Amino acid sequence: MQWQYRADHPATALDTDGDTVYVAYNSGVLIALDANDGSVRWHTELKVDGAPTTALSLAVAPQGHLLIGPSTAGSWSARLDRDPESEAFVLRSSHAS
Repeated sequence: MQWQYRADHPATALDTDGDTVYVAYNSGVLIALDANDGSVRWHTELKVDGAPTTALSLAVAPQGHLLIGPSTAGSWSARLDRDPESEAFVLRSSHAS
């Protein structure tokens, strides 16, 4: 084992692109860890319409996208996009009935 990361909450979903390990927790936190050493690259709290939510699925997609399947009423999906200029991440959501 190269490294391990301990958290206060159980993980609900994870995926990797080879460089970064993305982990969602039942607390609503989404964290990105460096795959080489386990250091935290960034973290955020997931919210839908201002209310905390928990991701039940994550999938790394092409072009720097992270697809998120949260546990909320109705059908909702999100995509985490990397802004190429600032390297920041932007959460984009879509609702369906």
